[in-house]
Amino acid sequence: MYIARECPGLGIVKASFMLQLLGFETSCLDTHNLARLGIGPQQFKFSTATKDETVYKKIALYNELCDASGTSEYWWDTWCAFVAGRGPNKSLATAEAVSQLHVDCIA
Repeated sequence: MYIARECPGLGIVKASFMLQLLGFETSCLDTHNLARLGIGPQQFKFSTATKDETVYKKIALYNELCDASGTSEYWWDTWCAFVAGRGPNKSLATAEAVSQLHVDCIA
């Protein structure tokens, strides 16, 4: 994750999502999932001036949260169920529809 998050525009959360899509056992703890855990969105953000030691600690905490709360599959399934029918996703009424949209975008 340390290397993946160095891609322009990727922080810990989106780097983890990319790794999840590649089959790694991690999860995208986006604002919805962080809110479910009672954690603010700033917890895993940092600047280019952030020391490596702090980055490693944030990554370790992120991984602990992912692992303690469920598998990659659990996080994907519950996220799809949570966002189905909400906000701009009203046309995606089911978790299956949300998941399929992502599959279609990648394929």
